[in-house]
Amino acid sequence: QCHLSSLQRTLVVAKQVMKTIPGHKSSSSIVRHGAIVATAIVCRVQIGTAFVVPQHSLVVPNIYQSHVTGTRSRLNMAFWETKTAEVDVDDTPLNINDLNVNTINDDDDATQDVDLIPAPPAISSMAVVRRDLPLYTGVLALGILPFINYATLLSILDLDPKTLFLCSSIIRTLYFSVLAILTVYLGAQRQDIGMTQAPVGTKNAIVAPIFAGVTLGLLYALIKYTDLDPGTLYRVFASLFGFICFGEILQPVIGLSPLGGSLVEVMEGQNGEEVEVETADDEERLPEGMTTPTIGESQSDTQKFRAASLPAAILALICVALYLITVASPSLTQSLPTLRTVATTNNYLANSIALASLGQIAIESYVAGALLLIGLFAYDALSVFKSDAMLTVATQIEAPVKLLFSGVQLPVEGNYPFAVLGLGDILVPGIFVAMLRQWDVDRYWEANRESLLPSPIVEVEEEKEKPLFDLSALTNFFNTNPEPVVAETPVTSTAVEVIVDDDGPSLDLFADAPTPYFNTGLIGYTVGLAATFLVLFSTGKGQPALFYIVPSLLISSLGTAAYRGEMSELIGFKGARARDAGIAQEAAKEERERAKELAQELEDEEMVAGFAA
Repeated sequence: QCHLSSLQRTLVVAKQVMKTIPGHKSSSSIVRHGAIVATAIVCRVQIGTAFVVPQHSLVVPNIYQSHVTGTRSRLNMAFWETKTAEVDVDDTPLNINDLNVNTINDDDDATQDVDLIPAPPAISSMAVVRRDLPLYTGVLALGILPFINYATLLSILDLDPKTLFLCSSIIRTLYFSVLAILTVYLGAQRQDIGMTQAPVGTKNAIVAPIFAGVTLGLLYALIKYTDLDPGTLYRVFASLFGFICFGEILQPVIGLSPLGGSLVEVMEGQNGEEVEVETADDEERLPEGMTTPTIGESQSDTQKFRAASLPAAILALICVALYLITVASPSLTQSLPTLRTVATTNNYLANSIALASLGQIAIESYVAGALLLIGLFAYDALSVFKSDAMLTVATQIEAPVKLLFSGVQLPVEGNYPFAVLGLGDILVPGIFVAMLRQWDVDRYWEANRESLLPSPIVEVEEEKEKPLFDLSALTNFFNTNPEPVVAETPVTSTAVEVIVDDDGPSLDLFADAPTPYFNTGLIGYTVGLAATFLVLFSTGKGQPALFYIVPSLLISSLGTAAYRGEMSELIGFKGARARDAGIAQEAAKEERERAKELAQELEDEEMVAGFAA
């Protein structure tokens, strides 16, 4: 046995092997590219000049990740441009489990990322919410606080106006602080759902402050120097997004409440029979951008989740409608009940946007996260300390992208009627704290993945046809069978499923994961937020929260790494989920570009044929 000397030659051969797999042309770009790279690794083993690969039975074990980054140009050349390659196919089975990917070397640096830590699996949203259901309930209960008339309550104590204002300020500060901390805590854990579709790399981290500054400047110029109102359109789109996010947050909470079982019974009564639904292990439920299917979702949780969708959508729609009606009221600043209604509905939508976004935005590495924080630290400080741009935009555009709290008295004419905490002061630190938790979870999964699965993994027959190299075969990392699973027929395949009790709770793999970096990051965020409010109280002027939060986060994370002797590991950390989401996005982008090219080629051919006719 010997290694092929060139990755170029390997990919050429891999392309020819792919041609023997039924349905390879109909599979998506990520599947084709991943299969080529994985096959290329296997194809490095030769016996003489013959290629020992059985037709229709090549199976790539889960350890070989589909990683396209760094091999893009070579892969495209091999897949799209190479026309011929001599391949001798033998019927002798190839035991690819005997291969060691760590021993494969190449002169090209494109293969250096092949041996990567597999991303932790996605688990059911019901399992993630069940883990902290009291806190989710607490967040929903906290949303009522801005609606309470504190002037009436505090008047019972017969307080003077100054003391009344101080008490209301303390209540407002505690509300903002507790809600922000809970949002970061819960939002970071929502990444276990596996919905990561917005990976933030180093380039994104560098560009983000520039983009934010340009956007802020344009909005400021429109408000300050024109008669245009950019707030209306912004409010409508933000409210639509808030509707989607609020429904997404409410659905598992309602499903896990006592109402969930009743809703399932209602559905069964309407259908006249027990509702049978497919669990989340099916690849078909993967949204675009996800790279691993959900595992371990019980039948009971799936039924409750589905049954809660309509009530969640109705409640979210009522909240959006109430917000849009009251915020556009001409008497907004002349009625305390209207102000309190706007603040309450706005906060439900804004907080839902933050929770959902924290579950989908993932930083690819610690370096990218630090660059993002440092860049937005400067942006926030300059926008507040050196200009009035931030305060102007925040107070002139009404949309559910900030937390609001009305005062105990009507505002003086011309003054903004709400106290504000920007959503960016929750989201930006939140995605960094989520990255720290991902660092904890990645290591926990890598060290314990074989012992975490409580039941054996079984093969489940699928009814529809699928190509041999489907997404689940390349991205599911939970196969404990030491022998390669071989598809016996080209028109059917198998999927993996973790056995769970249909009537019990869904599997939660990461509930007991130790999270030292996540905990210290959360403490760092709390300290930075407390410093912001402390300076706000002492100066009476609006403060850029990131100016205090960013140093606290960096000090807490680096201090933890130094204490644990893991500084180099933390600096070099690259998140597996963000990595896989980035690969999926790149592949989808290339697929779209290729489709455009093919469409253009077809159009050109038709044009030429028309001229010829």
